[in-house]
Amino acid sequence: MHERGNERAVESDSELRLSSRISNPGHRSYPLGCQITEDGSGVFTLARSEGKLWNRENLSCLATIDWSSVELKSTKSSLVDESDADEEEGKSRGTADWKRDPLKALKASAFVLAPGNRHVVIGFESGVICLFDLLLKRSIQTVDDAHAGAVRSLILTGDRKGVISGTANSKVGFWNFDLELVPRSAPRLCLKAVRQPESVTDQVTALAATPDNRLIAVAMVNLHVDVYFADSFKRVHSLYGMSAPVTCMDVSDDSRLLITGSGDKTVRLWELQFGNCLRRFVEHTDPITAVKFMRSSTLAFSADLGGVIREWDVKKLQEVCTLKGHEGGVTGLSTLPTRPGLGKQMKDNRSRSQPKRGRREADNADDEDADDDDFEADVCGGVVVSTGRDFSCRVWLESEELLVLEEEAELAREAAEDELELGRSEAVVPGAVAPDAGETGPLGRPTVTTRNAADSLMEAIDIYSSQTQSQESEPPHPLMVAYGTANDPDRFLFTVFSALRLPGSAGMAGMEHALGSLHSDHVKRLLPRLAAWLERGWDVELCGRAIRYLCTLHAGLVTTDANLASTLAAAQAARQSYLSRTRKMLGMNLAALSFLQQKIEEEDQVSLFSEATDQRAKRAKKIKERLAQRVAIATG
Repeated sequence: MHERGNERAVESDSELRLSSRISNPGHRSYPLGCQITEDGSGVFTLARSEGKLWNRENLSCLATIDWSSVELKSTKSSLVDESDADEEEGKSRGTADWKRDPLKALKASAFVLAPGNRHVVIGFESGVICLFDLLLKRSIQTVDDAHAGAVRSLILTGDRKGVISGTANSKVGFWNFDLELVPRSAPRLCLKAVRQPESVTDQVTALAATPDNRLIAVAMVNLHVDVYFADSFKRVHSLYGMSAPVTCMDVSDDSRLLITGSGDKTVRLWELQFGNCLRRFVEHTDPITAVKFMRSSTLAFSADLGGVIREWDVKKLQEVCTLKGHEGGVTGLSTLPTRPGLGKQMKDNRSRSQPKRGRREADNADDEDADDDDFEADVCGGVVVSTGRDFSCRVWLESEELLVLEEEAELAREAAEDELELGRSEAVVPGAVAPDAGETGPLGRPTVTTRNAADSLMEAIDIYSSQTQSQESEPPHPLMVAYGTANDPDRFLFTVFSALRLPGSAGMAGMEHALGSLHSDHVKRLLPRLAAWLERGWDVELCGRAIRYLCTLHAGLVTTDANLASTLAAAQAARQSYLSRTRKMLGMNLAALSFLQQKIEEEDQVSLFSEATDQRAKRAKKIKERLAQRVAIATG
């Protein structure tokens, strides 16, 4: 038995068989979207090169499908890789790659689960549409001439008997599910074209169909959302007002409302009967990537490129809560109602507990129920599944804790006030232009992260002062032990200071904001240590940058303190000495290389890099000839 790469094989006399595989069950590229199965037990996610089915309960991978089983009959020019630098060579190289392995050119772009949880329809950038069997983990049908452009959206029809596809070549295709008879085998599911693809005015970005199978909404690049009749494909409404193309849409269960998300960071709620916009939500700070209604409820969800998911009550037209957890942009959303909402539960319990009434009493009870719609609104939270560019698939469950919207609004206002206060507390150099009015200044703004980093640095300065003044018999501070510098307070302070440039502390851009939040007393104790580190050669660039910023910010403190002035003068001399040594070393190296080149050329009577020079000349000659041919064709 031997191990090679990620696979372990058992070698026998006759054959080699795969014994086990060591691999990561996750996607190799970030998932493009997700969808919960009808029974709610599984979640399907799609990436460019594979699709995966997951168990929602234990989060294990149940099946993985790739494009190795896709059977392509024709070659498509859109799959050929063209190079802008050299068109002719790029075309020949792309054609050779296509002929050698055409499946490498397949990149998934959209998908939809078929009814029954066993099949999935996947669209590709090349216009190919494939039907996969999740049980067999392979493709059972390939429609390689489905579209001439990339498939941008795939949805089920309202009656769930077919699929609608929208493409980048301004076409909308219609496909029905059917059973194909296979000799000596059970019938299998297949896709059949219902009619010729319909043309729209621009490239399709998203599709949505009403559950009553009456209307189809088509979002396009021209910033419009056109609503058509599903049977005749005649336009009913044209929804406009967006300043960026709509990227995602969804229709409510009652086929009355349409929710859209676009690149202008807004979520819009439309009424399909008249085509009017009911509400525009502008709480998102990044382009919207996914929107979804929660079935059998008045809730909707939206996600953006900043990794934030927001929950909305479309009946009261207000935000319910904000879900944060993704480290990158959210790429897909899927919802599942797990139980009836609070209003429906109370109504059912009251109907069971009350005795039978007469006709007049029943009419009065119906009137009371109609007047109490706000109290009995079905606000079931259910389950939300999201995928993001951080390669994660997250499952959000409804909490048992009661949510008070007034408290959530108050918390949001307090967070906004804290951010405003952080902006006001930004350090300004005396005599300089304010950061808001100046053309140049520190990158970014003060945040909670930079404030916490400043607190950590001030705590480290206090620990350093106490440890240097304490006796040697006293035990070291626990933080020094945690950093592995129990016997060296100076190294401990340098470790905490150098951590300011890490991504967890907002990086190099946040270092200046953290230093600007230090108190003057801590600055007086930190500057001598920075000068000492600079003399020792500890991260000269970082220490020099910190000294320059602190001296600029606290110029009055530095000039009035004689001890600081002498310390910084010594640091300046050490920095100049370091720069001169570096300059001499670089100058000697360049001179030595030039001398070696000259010596080799004299001994061998050849010019160095002649081969590279010849190749460059040939390439330039080819480009000139190609340009001359194009000019001749244009003038002729």
